[in-house]
Amino acid sequence: LSGIRVDPGHWRMGVADSLTDASIVYALSRGASYARMLIHDENHRSISLALKNGFSQKARYFFFEGKVDVSGMVPSEERFDTLVNVGWRCANHSRLGEEMGSLMRDNKSTVFVYRDHEETFQILELKEEVSLLPDGITCTPEEFVKYLKDAKKLEGFEEASVYEKLLD
Repeated sequence: LSGIRVDPGHWRMGVADSLTDASIVYALSRGASYARMLIHDENHRSISLALKNGFSQKARYFFFEGKVDVSGMVPSEERFDTLVNVGWRCANHSRLGEEMGSLMRDNKSTVFVYRDHEETFQILELKEEVSLLPDGITCTPEEFVKYLKDAKKLEGFEEASVYEKLLD
């Protein structure tokens, strides 16, 4: 679920709950087992909405200026359930390699490169310190931040968490 926005003049009227409920009904009709929300860590209203609607925090991510050097990496067929969304589209393993992007790997890291946003990267595994190249945006789980040498946080969207709900 991405981009749920309610005009401030309509807050506290149940609009966000209704949008969330309708999105979940739609997701169920499409065969989804889980619903996820990527929420900026300072967006307390959305975090409250997620928790109130039965979502729980699954992972926390940090966003940095710069991109991973994938020039020495090779394509990988591994599967990860921790891909975050980009351009209001959530990553789906059935579309990897075609629509969403490519998984790249070397001996120290695994990185997802988003196809529609070639300057957008997500680190999925990292075993040693790396520096980011200029331009682009890189997202990484909290546990890998310590390996990013001299990385500058992305201004305006530094930290976000994925909230998840099992659909039944």
